[in-house]
Amino acid sequence: MQSTTVSPTLALTEFWEDASRINALVCLCMGLPMNALLCWVIVRHSPKELRVYRKVLLQTAAVDTAYLLISFLVQPVGDNTTLTNLKRVLFR
Repeated sequence: MQSTTVSPTLALTEFWEDASRINALVCLCMGLPMNALLCWVIVRHSPKELRVYRKVLLQTAAVDTAYLLISFLVQPVGDNTTLTNLKRVLFR
């Protein structure tokens, strides 16, 4: 039986890609309900003094939701340049 060894470079790249995917999923699962709750509070329970700012607050929540979706759907891909720079920073 042949043993396959994984280079440390490949293992570290795969680790960062997996960590990025998990981070995006956790942020999406937490961010969508929180933004939905924020929108509901803005629409239903904002006092008359804050009604002027309702559009601004709703736009902020909409942009945040769009960013959550985009960061979940578009994942960064590591390459050797990124990994080399990371090694320089971590292992001086």
